[in-house]
Amino acid sequence: MVWWIRKIKRILRFAGFEDDLIDLTETRIAIEGMAVRKAIAGETSSGRRRCSAAFIACRAPAAGHTRQPRAWALAHRQFHESLVAQCGSPGCCACAASV
Repeated sequence: MVWWIRKIKRILRFAGFEDDLIDLTETRIAIEGMAVRKAIAGETSSGRRRCSAAFIACRAPAAGHTRQPRAWALAHRQFHESLVAQCGSPGCCACAASV
């Protein structure tokens, strides 16, 4: 695990926010999981290419710039957005963006 993720987890645990983080993560998994299942059902080659490009972009900052969390966080958010965007449900996209 990247050093700054461990540090954030320690801070959250110390401040008493660990349960909130777990709840938020479980909610995000449920919403994004539904969106991804919908996206797979209506999969297109252009959507697949966008998700693949976002995944590759997400891996690059993590591999080469572990001390630059903002670059990774931006790429990670864009990867999740590219997955959810393919689902075809504006409501699901808005809900996923809120968590």
